[in-house]
Amino acid sequence: MSLNETYTFLTGELNKTKAKQFSKYFIEKADQIMASNTILFPDTTSTILRLHKRNCRLGIVSTKFRYRIIEVLRRERLDSYFDAIIGGEDVKSHKPDPEGLFAIIDHFNIKPQDVLYVGDSIVDAKTAINAGVRFVALLTGVTSKEEFEEYNVEKIIPGLAHLC
Repeated sequence: MSLNETYTFLTGELNKTKAKQFSKYFIEKADQIMASNTILFPDTTSTILRLHKRNCRLGIVSTKFRYRIIEVLRRERLDSYFDAIIGGEDVKSHKPDPEGLFAIIDHFNIKPQDVLYVGDSIVDAKTAINAGVRFVALLTGVTSKEEFEEYNVEKIIPGLAHLC
């Protein structure tokens, strides 16, 4: 969800001024703590390295800000394995709108049917559907296998190590 949507979800209010203020404060605090407190799943690095060895081109589409994603990837020495990163500041419309995925597709100059999108939420599943790409569901988030089964998923896996 966007920060404005998060504010409305948490409070039930539609007040745009308060939502903007919430977003401003969230970003300020997140800039202080988010990247330094981000911990990768244990199988993340090994999976990225395996995909790289198989000549897979990797990209990230997230509502998180690109500069925070890059900070984490640099800290973990994984930034060189990603060919494109689309963050929340790079799009006008956030997931499940496919704008971010389309930007990755354009960057790689490939067709949607050549993309495998991996995500851990219903929003990710909807984004894949909206972009016309194949989707693998990860059970590392709060979404259950049963919830994912309602969507056209190629595969449901417990973690990244099961991707390849």
